[in-house]
Amino acid sequence: MANAPDRELLQNSFSASPIGIAVETLEGQPIFVNPALCSMLGLTEAELRSKHCQDVSPPEDSQRDWTLFQQLRAGTIHHYQLEKRYFRRDGSLIWGRLSLSLLDGLASPFVLAMVEDITQQKTAERLLVAAITRGIAGHLRQERTGGSGDVRP
Repeated sequence: MANAPDRELLQNSFSASPIGIAVETLEGQPIFVNPALCSMLGLTEAELRSKHCQDVSPPEDSQRDWTLFQQLRAGTIHHYQLEKRYFRRDGSLIWGRLSLSLLDGLASPFVLAMVEDITQQKTAERLLVAAITRGIAGHLRQERTGGSGDVRP
């Protein structure tokens, strides 16, 4: 068992992490959540602990996650990572990179979930794809018209 300084270091690391962290039961119920995860979702610790892990994402994202979660529970896999959307308290959506690991060396197994907010990266990707698409479309238009505006035969 960890001594008091080790427990304090672990608690401080959990609380100070800029990455959202939750420890969940094998049923997907959060039992510990850190301030970064609460802030990311705009929820209090009590509100987040009262939700099932599937409650914080749109159904299509939750279903992909839950399928992998079931494999984790069954012991088929020991960890996974995926990008998914999360609901914030105000109803808006953010993107997160979820990394989940099975903590099975304990008296009863738990799941460690870590969420990094990747909303800015996803927004930049979407804008880049749109710009490239517009550039290609403009180039194709120019090719067809020879740059004069008249369509070539």
